Amino acid sequence: MATVKLGPAILDARGKIAGVVFSKNKSSHYIRASKKPVNPRGVNSKFARDPVNDGQSFIQAALAQLTVRWSQTVTALQRTGWEVYASNVTVLNKLGEAIKLSGFNHYIRSNVIAFSSYGVAYDAPPTIFELAEQDPAVRVEPDATTQQVALIFDDTMEWVDENGATLWIWEGMPQNPQRTFFGGPYLGLKDKAGSSGSPKSSPESFSTIHTVSEGQRVWYRFRIQRADGRISEPFYANNLVVAS
Repeated sequence: MATVKLGPAILDARGKIAGVVFSKNKSSHYIRASKKPVNPRGVNSKFARDPVNDGQSFIQAALAQLTVRWSQTVTALQRTGWEVYASNVTVLNKLGEAIKLSGFNHYIRSNVIAFSSYGVAYDAPPTIFELAEQDPAVRVEPDATTQQVALIFDDTMEWVDENGATLWIWEGMPQNPQRTFFGGPYLGLKDKAGSSGSPKSSPESFSTIHTVSEGQRVWYRFRIQRADGRISEPFYANNLVVAS
């Protein structure tokens, strides 16, 4: 569904309407024809620890299960707590505008990644009324020789030494080096867990999901999730692939 901002004319639009996609890159707004994405079955997706099935099917299953869980497992007191959290927290829509979500939407937002990946559910509402923080220092250095990515991040952030906190990582398909914008899709899922006993230090590394070649450009998407279920807005990094 597209998000449209109206004025004397259409001032901004993001999303899909009748087979047309509205979006924006660093240079300007643009419109393109919608294309049905290729089913990534058979791609080494690693989403939800399953290299055969695509991540979308796991997300759809998780959404269905979480909807039932909200009504049958989450208590009335917990649902009220999620509504209180929602009334105090704003998120950004596709136009970058701050909006309020319902308690149910925040419950789904906080749970869908962890639940589809590891079956973990955050039923208790957060008592800190803010989203998890992003990491503006994050950088990536993919290597074609090792098929590893060096991850540079701010290891002084609170999630790093918090048991139950996670840095979620997605990888986009490799692109030509001259490309300056990438809107997805992001396939697969990696994660880095926080730990009070042995906190991670920068840099860390992880294996690439796709096979990468020297000179390609690869984008990564990140979200930080705290132990109480609060999850950040997405943030991104990209770099050219080198050969060590």
